[in-house]
Amino acid sequence: MREQGRAWFPRTWSAIRRAWTHRSREISGALLVLVALVAVLPRLVGPVHWTPDGLFYQAHIYEIRGDSESAALHREFSSPAAIAITEPDNRLGNPNWVTYSAQFYSRRWLVPLIAAAIYPVTGDRSLVYVSIAGYVLTGLLLFALLRRRFSDGVSLLVSIACLLLPPVRTFGGYPLTDSWGLALEIGALIAALLALERGGRWIGVWALTMLALSFTRDSTVVVLAAVAWVVLVTRTRRSGLVLGTGVVASVPAFALFGAPLVRQLSYVLQGFHPPTVVSWSYVSHHYPAALSSVLRQDAHYPLGLSFPVFWFAVAAVLLAALVYMFIASPRGDPFFMLSKGAFVGAAALIAASINYTGLRIELVFIPSIAVALALAVTRLLVPVREWLSHHGSLSSPAAVNR
Repeated sequence: MREQGRAWFPRTWSAIRRAWTHRSREISGALLVLVALVAVLPRLVGPVHWTPDGLFYQAHIYEIRGDSESAALHREFSSPAAIAITEPDNRLGNPNWVTYSAQFYSRRWLVPLIAAAIYPVTGDRSLVYVSIAGYVLTGLLLFALLRRRFSDGVSLLVSIACLLLPPVRTFGGYPLTDSWGLALEIGALIAALLALERGGRWIGVWALTMLALSFTRDSTVVVLAAVAWVVLVTRTRRSGLVLGTGVVASVPAFALFGAPLVRQLSYVLQGFHPPTVVSWSYVSHHYPAALSSVLRQDAHYPLGLSFPVFWFAVAAVLLAALVYMFIASPRGDPFFMLSKGAFVGAAALIAASINYTGLRIELVFIPSIAVALALAVTRLLVPVREWLSHHGSLSSPAAVNR
């Protein structure tokens, strides 16, 4: 009996290795879906956690279903969901504030459109279910992005780690557009890489993804900055074509619904109230203090979590990985060029937002963080990978050159 017990583990491990060798992508996909659903299970079955942003997206659903804009806003902001959060935020009961603020959500139609399609079945939980679907999709697309250069094992572990980061997990279960914004940002980076490497139909896929992203979040600037980095480094005709196509695909959302940046910045600087002064002079005068406040609150974010020392350590590791990526990643590889450019674009978006959201807007950094972490893990585990290569490795040929 004891000998049979000893033999059980090697046989089981051998079976796991064989299954991984032949079905690593399928196993990874199933694990990522499982981890994502377990991570947001309280939001999947619990009460909806409404925020002011979510109320505006819910009003979009009513518009899609036939209400006028004014009727949709009145219906939602007089609903029990709005009343429940009006006491801590009395702006929500002010019709003038609601009408003025609605313009800053006017381009974000994709998620409400998907939610409207399932609304007859899921009712007021539609946005939550769509957001959770975006969270699940984020993990799958992150894995697809990473395995362009890294092993399936490393790609899976890093994708799970990113899904479980507190801001990613938290906002994945809210009735918001952020999970889909992140998923489409990752999808756009994948499409950009394939368009740069292969051209042809992938340029069309890239354009459609950017069009979808432009009607979801303002993170098109992140992906365009990523491609612009490639253009500056390579100066090839194809990279210029990809950048130009991405810009053109991003234009309709701004052309149809406007891009009132100075108005939005003035609104943020004046405490999210209709601004009494709207000018670049006003913005430039108050901008440094506002940006400093956002950076300070971002740095203090782990203090609001359980085990803050652990999360400060995680932040230090991620920052070190990003620095390592900029210093030591392969120079001529468009994959890493896109990751570096996306980081710069994400930093520019945060600087332009000057809005502390509990690292919600900062989710745009996730693709660059994931690539940097995967590179660092791959390089640090070289001795382990070499040992595994002699005993049945979990690695794939796509591992990055070392």
